[in-house]
Amino acid sequence: MKQVVRISVTELVDFCERSGDINFRFSSRSSALAGIRGHQRVQRLRKESWTGYVAEKNVSDTVCGDQIELVIGGRVDGYCPKGSAADGFMVEEIKTIRTDPAQIPASVKRLHWGQAKVYTYLLSKLEDSDCESATVRLCYLQLTDNSEVVEELQISLAELRVFYEDLVSRYLELLSKVATWTAKRDGTIVELAFPYGDYRAGQRDMAIGVYRALEDKSALVLQAPTGIGKTMAAIFPAVKALQVLDYDKLFYLTAKGSGQQLARTAIADLRSSGLVVRDVTVTAKDKTCLNPGSPCDPEHCKYAAGYYDRLPEAFDDVLTSNLSYDQARIETIARSHGLCPFELSLDLARVADVIICDFNYLFDPTVYLRRFFDDIPGKYALLADESHNLVDRGREMFSAAIVRETFMNLKREVGTGHPLLSKRIQAVSTAILALRKVNKAHYDEHGFLRFEEIPTTLVAKLRKFCEVAEDTLHQNQTAAWQHILVDLYFDSLRFIRTADLFDQHYVCLLTEGDGRTILKLNCLNPAPGLAAGFARVTGSVCFSATLTPMAYFRRVLGVAEDAKWYRIPSPFDPNNLGVFSVSYVSTAYKDRAGSLMKLVGVINDVVKARVGNYLVYFPSHAYLNSAYDAFVARYPDYTCIRQASVMDQGQRDAFLDSFNEASQSVSHVGFAVMGGVFGEGVDLKGARLIGVVIAGVGLPQIGVERELIREYFNDHEPGNQGFGFAYQFPGINRVVQTAGRVIRSESDRGIVCLVDPRFTESRYQGLLPTEWQVRSIHTCHDLSPAIKHFWG
Repeated sequence: MKQVVRISVTELVDFCERSGDINFRFSSRSSALAGIRGHQRVQRLRKESWTGYVAEKNVSDTVCGDQIELVIGGRVDGYCPKGSAADGFMVEEIKTIRTDPAQIPASVKRLHWGQAKVYTYLLSKLEDSDCESATVRLCYLQLTDNSEVVEELQISLAELRVFYEDLVSRYLELLSKVATWTAKRDGTIVELAFPYGDYRAGQRDMAIGVYRALEDKSALVLQAPTGIGKTMAAIFPAVKALQVLDYDKLFYLTAKGSGQQLARTAIADLRSSGLVVRDVTVTAKDKTCLNPGSPCDPEHCKYAAGYYDRLPEAFDDVLTSNLSYDQARIETIARSHGLCPFELSLDLARVADVIICDFNYLFDPTVYLRRFFDDIPGKYALLADESHNLVDRGREMFSAAIVRETFMNLKREVGTGHPLLSKRIQAVSTAILALRKVNKAHYDEHGFLRFEEIPTTLVAKLRKFCEVAEDTLHQNQTAAWQHILVDLYFDSLRFIRTADLFDQHYVCLLTEGDGRTILKLNCLNPAPGLAAGFARVTGSVCFSATLTPMAYFRRVLGVAEDAKWYRIPSPFDPNNLGVFSVSYVSTAYKDRAGSLMKLVGVINDVVKARVGNYLVYFPSHAYLNSAYDAFVARYPDYTCIRQASVMDQGQRDAFLDSFNEASQSVSHVGFAVMGGVFGEGVDLKGARLIGVVIAGVGLPQIGVERELIREYFNDHEPGNQGFGFAYQFPGINRVVQTAGRVIRSESDRGIVCLVDPRFTESRYQGLLPTEWQVRSIHTCHDLSPAIKHFWG
């Protein structure tokens, strides 16, 4: 049975005909604001003047190779059949631009002509035309003044056929190599056994659940305790699904780099067990750029200039490799071949079996990977690790903000050299200031205003700014302020696109603080946006140790209504975990200064009971630093380390490496932030960590935005659950995640000390894991004996 591969005309031409530079100034994204309207305008004019004109005509063709059945499809902008136009059979490809067509690089025009030629040939087959030739037209619509520049090519259908068959032949050659690879990979998948011999308790149940969800092409939300090996329990059955269930790719999404590393480690273990597989990690452009501070433009970056001319040599080596392409390996290849590492990672993803990346590459409406999910999508499996993070990450992805002062800073930098740009910048600034006057008294008193509707005047000003910004960027200015303009252009573009999504799940917020006036479109309920992301894949599994309460996540996670929810109980002996609830120290914000030394005493009581490695978690860096300074001053004999507010990967690795299993004469104490890089996705097994102290119930900081979330869910959920949705449920998930760092295997023993009287309240106790045997400690005299008794 032949493998069926579906591809769009655009993708076929782009892959086979691309050459020269990476040049975003002439990509379709350059005209994103008015492109659709421009197309419609030209099509409307053609219908009025050309008899028989047809717009948006679907075309397709099927080509059978030795191993592959290639289905090519697309949509023609416009055409006239024979006899309907002066020149007979004619096909027109419309491109909207903001520059002189003469400035468009030949490599970009080559793609435009390639698309037009393929559409013409496919239409001639579809219409069964008896013409021997056709007119191929490129219409460049100048968006600034609606003027048209038309280029025409009279070409025989025989020439078009040769051109088309050459493209298809080259693409089938690639697919043949991919098919050979896939056959080799599938052979190893058939023979692949679980790499660790026996499953851990709970691991097999999870693996079965993951496989059945992918088999049913459905959604599964799975809560499983930390330490059972969730990563392998998810990846192993999903890799099996690539062969047995004929999935095209597996997407492994996670919010943190530590989660990505766990995925790569699991795949490496499968590879060591005989699996042939290729995985690629897509890392954000700003983290991989080899020419930081320079525009992504071939005139400024050597890694963008000539990129597509040098890509094939690097690409051919990849097609036969059984490797993991992480950030380091991709950067090494990029340097040796002179390629942009970010674009290289995206091109490698085309031939990868597993793509490891951040949540935003599936869910963010601005940056999701359109090359996979638009046009003709494939059959994709999704594993969303630590998916409790999707809620707040979703709010970030579906929100947008602009800062008035950033516009004014750009205006000062621009000076008098670009009067129209300066005028548009000032217009945006004035529109933001005008919003203050809606309720100036409230704004002056509270520092914010909320709006239930989009400020349409401001959005209109932003559109005009973006149009002028596009024109300025197309002129390829070398001014020092160009990078500021680029960033502000994309921020504005995101704001405008988010305004198109604005509905009852949003609120517009104007705030003042730190000398900045910020206008933000706040997403209060991310479920609709997340649902759109889940719809892009065939089967999905969300998994985490903290997906409680289920009613909360059902409401905000965006999974399908018929999704299956499954909870795997902890397989570990509950007697191996000592959980102590200390009620005599309040960590509420108003009490922190007064109770700081009591907290320091609690930490000492925990640490002195048994020499080992400990982590103490706090809800904020400020609270962490205060406690660290006080603890070190009072107990200087311990070895202490703290998480900085900003840490690069080397510093993060050094922090974790300090938690080693070597015997110590004194305890090692780390101070970290709940919900931060050391709060989850950290695997410190055995003696590397024997206890954690958690200061507080993890509530997010009270602020205007959190209060708006609370109000929204008070209005939309029965029982006034706004506080739970905005504060309590996210907070307790942080607590359980941090506590999960302690028990990582059947043989681990350790303690969790929960510090705050609120842990004794039923509304919090009911959210803690049912297997925890919590012992309440009400006085400072009871803690040390209780902990010593646990250690025995």
